[in-house]
Amino acid sequence: MKKGFSLIMAIFFVILIATLGMMSMSLSSKMVKQSSDIYLKEQAELYAMSATSLAVLDMQGTDYSKDCLTEKAYDFGDGFTAGVSIFYLDSNMPATCNARHKTVGSQINIRDMGLKDASGNDATFYNVAILDVIVTNTDGIEPIRYHRRTVQRPWRLV
Repeated sequence: MKKGFSLIMAIFFVILIATLGMMSMSLSSKMVKQSSDIYLKEQAELYAMSATSLAVLDMQGTDYSKDCLTEKAYDFGDGFTAGVSIFYLDSNMPATCNARHKTVGSQINIRDMGLKDASGNDATFYNVAILDVIVTNTDGIEPIRYHRRTVQRPWRLV
């Protein structure tokens, strides 16, 4: 009876060691995947900041008496691309600058929004724009999509 009990204990010990090994392998593979996901997220955040800066630079170089810059796309070359949508809050901008932002049957008009400043006066936002940046990467194992919305005030729009 003693030999049979030793055999059962040995089998139980081998099963226990195998279970611990499988759990540690599973945990380490999850940590590797999490590390790579964090790296890709941080990279997407940096590309979103870069795309915002590039869009502001392009906005500063645009002649708004001829054309409005409402969308811009950037390809960073390593699978990451960024799309920037621009919505102007400047009441002095031509109405065609925000023609792509439409509600049912009419376009958004900044002058009709009734925006007020802190003192209760009608607000005029000079050289202010909302930038929506969407960074995507489809080259990796898992697709990455990062969205960043900022309010920017470029040096000169008009």
